Amino acid sequence: LELLHQVLQDGEQLTLGLKADPETGGAKIELIVDAKPDSEFAQYLDDLASRPSSFAALFRRDEPLSVSASWMLANRQKKAVRELARALAIGLQRRLYPEETGTEAGAGERIPGSSETAPAINPTIDRLIRPVTATIDAGHVDFFAQVRPTDGNRFVLIGGLHLVGGETFASGLREVLTQLQSRDPDSQMELNVDRHQDVVFHRLGGDAVREQDRRIYGDNSSIYIGSSRRTLWFAIGGPDALKELKSAMDTLLNTEGEPPSRERSVPFQIVLRAEQWLRLPEPDAPRERDRRELSGEAFSPDNDTLQVEVRPTETGVVIRANLDAGFVRLLALTLSMRYDDSRL
Repeated sequence: LELLHQVLQDGEQLTLGLKADPETGGAKIELIVDAKPDSEFAQYLDDLASRPSSFAALFRRDEPLSVSASWMLANRQKKAVRELARALAIGLQRRLYPEETGTEAGAGERIPGSSETAPAINPTIDRLIRPVTATIDAGHVDFFAQVRPTDGNRFVLIGGLHLVGGETFASGLREVLTQLQSRDPDSQMELNVDRHQDVVFHRLGGDAVREQDRRIYGDNSSIYIGSSRRTLWFAIGGPDALKELKSAMDTLLNTEGEPPSRERSVPFQIVLRAEQWLRLPEPDAPRERDRRELSGEAFSPDNDTLQVEVRPTETGVVIRANLDAGFVRLLALTLSMRYDDSRL
């Protein structure tokens, strides 16, 4: 609501544009937001791209999926994310330390809009949450995630998040996982499963793997997580997941010290290559197979790219989506199929 109020109060103009390319069959969609000069909204939009992403060297447009966000938070966003971190801390507290209810007077802060008192945060959980809160207060969200193919028509997901005080987070993470392991000795959890550079990785696994995840990552998929002094690293997938994550960390290490690009950073961008997702094993559900067949008819390796980005302009910001011909064709095929179904 605050964002909507700011757009209505300080926004000067909204422009929506659609351009179809008859030569390639693709399309471009743009939403341009212009703010009133010297307004708080204009200053916020100008600040969006003031910090480049530390993961810029890892962003590649030829992978099945790449996501990058280097976003300066407004005060309202800081407040919202800070409350989310606080709620996560309380939830984790109640699971790990149910005896520390925090119902005694003065045990913790009163929950806004409620008569309940939040539990005083245990020091172990505090070590996990404090770096998150410090990162939020610093105001810069720097996040990266990428899906990469591996042998056997499977994918792995790797990613990183910039942290302020990552060493404290690493200590808290180990203690929290140790507590979880002690409460559930049968859990498929391994601490200190590997180490690379200055990061110690832990492995989280489980038997209850969704069929969709099994198709993407394979039967023996796990979550790997570890933190350096300034980055929380994670990977999801089979044994190749950690190998791909280490490769990404080495790439980033080898590019440190290079002069930054003069081009203004992109606060948010996502690139999807649809055709590579069609190489995954066939789904079992009939409806999913129908969608897969429709996508196979629409996409080929040279027409399957979807790119969405947010870029600042001189007077505001532009949200741009570039669709290759395959996505336009998929939309047309879907509409045709829906029309045929309605006529039956």
